[in-house]
Amino acid sequence: SMSEEPGTGEAPRRRTALGDLIARLIGDLANLLRSELRLAQAEVKANITALLPPLLLLLLGLLLLVGALFTLLGALVAWLAPLIGAGWAAFAVAATVGGAGAWLVNRGRQQLTEADLAPPRILDTLRSAAERVDGDTDDR
Repeated sequence: SMSEEPGTGEAPRRRTALGDLIARLIGDLANLLRSELRLAQAEVKANITALLPPLLLLLLGLLLLVGALFTLLGALVAWLAPLIGAGWAAFAVAATVGGAGAWLVNRGRQQLTEADLAPPRILDTLRSAAERVDGDTDDR
């Protein structure tokens, strides 16, 4: 006010305004994070819902293919049995198929370990928000 002497109330008012701004900034960041998490949840839920019918078809098809594979492996054992004996035929087929299966599982596990499954859009948003906040605090 006009009756105040210069400098007698200005600093506390500035500190209060700065404190209010910081509190508002923190609140806004918390709201942004909550909004981004809700958006990510909605996107994931929509994607999973859309994927269920084709995944079910794939699963059923794979089950039928496994049945066909067992039938073929049984036929291979029966074909080899007169040549090397039933036990050795079963062992040869099981060892070959087991080795191939172990190799495939190992490759798949390696690829999953190397895969980057983080949601890039959300991470970009969070990174840019953090940079803005860091930039704002560096300016002071």
